[in-house]
Amino acid sequence: MTERRGDTLLFHTPPVIAAQAAVGGKKESDGPLAAGFDELTTDNWLGQRSWEAAEKQLQLRAARLCLQKASLPAERVDLALAGDLQAQCTASGYALRELGVPFAGLFGACSTMAEALALGAALCGSGAAQNLLAMTSSHFCAAERQFRTPLSYGAVRTPTAQWTATAAGCCLLQPQGEGVGIAAATFGRVQDYQVKDINNMGAAMAPAAASTLLHYFKDTGTEPQEFDCIYTGDLGQVGSQLLRELLFKTRRYRDDKLAGKNPPFDMKLEAMLPVINGEIPLKCHAHRADDILTAVRIAKEFGVKATLDHCTDGELISDELAKEGLPVFVGPTLGSKSKAELRHKSFTTPGALYHAGLTVSIITDAPVIPLEKLPMCAGLAANAGLPMEEAWRAITINPARSLGIDSRVGSLEPGKDADLVLWTADPLTTIGAEAYCTIVDGKVVYQAE
Repeated sequence: MTERRGDTLLFHTPPVIAAQAAVGGKKESDGPLAAGFDELTTDNWLGQRSWEAAEKQLQLRAARLCLQKASLPAERVDLALAGDLQAQCTASGYALRELGVPFAGLFGACSTMAEALALGAALCGSGAAQNLLAMTSSHFCAAERQFRTPLSYGAVRTPTAQWTATAAGCCLLQPQGEGVGIAAATFGRVQDYQVKDINNMGAAMAPAAASTLLHYFKDTGTEPQEFDCIYTGDLGQVGSQLLRELLFKTRRYRDDKLAGKNPPFDMKLEAMLPVINGEIPLKCHAHRADDILTAVRIAKEFGVKATLDHCTDGELISDELAKEGLPVFVGPTLGSKSKAELRHKSFTTPGALYHAGLTVSIITDAPVIPLEKLPMCAGLAANAGLPMEEAWRAITINPARSLGIDSRVGSLEPGKDADLVLWTADPLTTIGAEAYCTIVDGKVVYQAE
């Protein structure tokens, strides 16, 4: 049964992603997400004579890998929902011609995969499809040729221009069974904040992303803090201007409500009230020193709680950060320096910030780096100058205190959640250490044989 609530479809029997596959190009093979691809190539031509034909091959390979994983012949596919960044869904059209399954083309740009999954879940949930493929692809060189300037021209990209992946993904949706369930899907509304820079697609997309999330929370009765992670497409450098504007409007909105002026209900500003009121921290994701200090300045200007997440350049400005005393969440440090703002990434950063007097937490930014690598990251930080006891604090009590949940978790004390893991050896110093017992709420949920 599917229920419509506001802008959201709720699937009481969630359709499942029964199989999935992803294929990537050269840049992806060198990036931090390389391990998440089923197939990678260092040849962005993929043996073809044009970028557009290469993109068709990406999508075709992803589809065939997905079907292979599911042991499902193409003849049993009821429908493929697919799209790409080329005019008239060129890559998808040629890929599906070769695959030979029913096809409906989509063009949602960065939202195409989410759109395909949402529509596919609705079709599976209604019984209209038993085996449905949700697919999308992009090819950086083909996209540049279509939307900006062909690479062969040697034009200089603007600082606000974003990078398109050279990759394709395919998911097999089924009404029920084993796999990741799709519990709900929210369809967004067109939002216009009058962004004039045609290259800065991140700033243009950010308002719609925020609006869609707010509608989802309202429709489902959930709160952001109930989720481990919330992801959007790559919004790029939306910039401090939009953030300051939103905070200023929220503060004025709150003050008007307190003064009994009854301002018109604004869902976006309602979502920001807990930040302005100091109930939850403003999570400032910043790598570069200038962005970190901008976040500090905005937090001071509006008097809000804040944490500095990533804080890659933090070691370079440790003295300045020590004066402010904001909690820092360092990471992900394991992996390659895949973009310019990571050039100062180092395991010495946690130790330097601790010695400067800051409360340091270590993160993996899961799933960028899998969560199970957190002890390794803490151990490497300890090896690079962070005291061992502080390395343990950086993945236990420090993040709990910084997030305001240390009354429940972060340490073993009477009255707190009885959650703990017993190891065969110190996981921060022993690579072969294994968890042999896991206790949640005082109950053993895992015991090694």
